[in-house]
Amino acid sequence: MFPKLHILLKFRFLVSASNRHLTQSNSVLRITACATYWTICPNQVESPNEEAIEHPRVSIDIFNQWGCCENDLLKIFSRQPSLRNAQATPLLSKLNLLSSLGLTGSDIVKMVNCRPRFFCSRINNCFDERIEFLVNLFGSREMLRKALVRNPSPLTYDFHNAMKPVIALYEEIGIRGNDLIAMLISRPTLIPRTSFNEEKMEYIKKTGVSKGSKMYKYIVSLIGISRIETIREKVTNLEKFGCSEEEIWSLLGRYPLILTLILKLSVDKVQRNMTFVLGTMKLSPRVVLEHPFSCCSATSKPYRNRGYRWLGN
Repeated sequence: MFPKLHILLKFRFLVSASNRHLTQSNSVLRITACATYWTICPNQVESPNEEAIEHPRVSIDIFNQWGCCENDLLKIFSRQPSLRNAQATPLLSKLNLLSSLGLTGSDIVKMVNCRPRFFCSRINNCFDERIEFLVNLFGSREMLRKALVRNPSPLTYDFHNAMKPVIALYEEIGIRGNDLIAMLISRPTLIPRTSFNEEKMEYIKKTGVSKGSKMYKYIVSLIGISRIETIREKVTNLEKFGCSEEEIWSLLGRYPLILTLILKLSVDKVQRNMTFVLGTMKLSPRVVLEHPFSCCSATSKPYRNRGYRWLGN
């Protein structure tokens, strides 16, 4: 019996020792794992900070290489703060394309000031084909450069589905050459907002302006970029005060910019001004037709005083 007991005790001793060894091993593994974890974490935390510090420096250096001074950078980053963190490769690619057109650092500042999100758009799609088309349209690369400084958006529009169809449409209506160039420069939203239908073409005819008139390009472009609903609403608002539809369209044919002012103002604003001119000053609607800006001027105290003096005379 004792020999068997001795063997049993020896076996328990071996099992106990083995368990202690495994426990110590697990402890070592846990300590090692913890040590490894804390060794890696600082590096993982520092990497994003390092990238955040490097990106602004990279974009600043790139703009400096293109001739932008500190004042230029302040203007660029104030208009489009995201350019501080711009990635080097896309930014360099866009600047290289712009440089091929003769655009300088000062030109880029003006372009960003005009269109802050310009550098957020892709300009490499159909770039060569687009430039060839625009050079033919503007007559020379220098004229194109000047136009892009004032409005760089033609480099971002959908070339085949937006730009070319709209240009062809205006040329078909009778606006081409220098007149079309003038409208493209003065109305940056001409291409994305233009739409024509039978009703708009009828509006153009109602103005009585011929294709040879200097006013024709203003009438066509203004009606082209305006919504049908907006035009109807404004014309109806003027009709409420005794102006016939024929008189209104004749007025717009003589003073096309008045439609711009009317479209920018709210219905309530035009209605208040018309009420003051016709109700308070007791003038006829013909006065508005002869002096169209009276329905768009401010009805502030100085304006009212001038109106009363005019009425007194």
